[in-house]
Amino acid sequence: MEEFDLFHISCNDYPLDKALPLPGVTFYYLNATERGLAWVDDFLDSHKPAHAPFRRRTFFSFGKIQHCLPFLNQINCNNGTHKIYRVNMTNPVKAPMVLTDCLRKKGISNTSNEQIANEYWNPQHAWKYWEYLSEEMIIVEDITTYALGLPRNGMGHYWDDQNLRKELFNC
Repeated sequence: MEEFDLFHISCNDYPLDKALPLPGVTFYYLNATERGLAWVDDFLDSHKPAHAPFRRRTFFSFGKIQHCLPFLNQINCNNGTHKIYRVNMTNPVKAPMVLTDCLRKKGISNTSNEQIANEYWNPQHAWKYWEYLSEEMIIVEDITTYALGLPRNGMGHYWDDQNLRKELFNC
């Protein structure tokens, strides 16, 4: 089993050095369901390779701390407190995050969705902003204080990926 140091943002205060229980479905999936967008995860799940976890039931993390920081404004914590953790994930699957937005933009019955799903699960291009998915995540360290002091320049990679996405899939 291969483990990686990755970075996870959450509203939850997790214990250190314990494998977290796998959620029935993710908070993200529940929100997508309420907004009528769960079809994106369902579609990607229907095209996933056998070794990959289901998006609706996985842990997500980033390869760079700076890629967590833009989500501080996008995740609404009821308690108002965001946590950024250094984590280990067992056998994570690496996927270009920007492609989920492409599916949403194209719509549920677009003919290029299968190509997008194939690139998501089996990337062939030079993406920079990766999300990592795994069914097992262990919190190694709470790095919130350290991470909040870093420059919030992680979106540059996302914009680069948006340009590549536009080139490849016109979205």
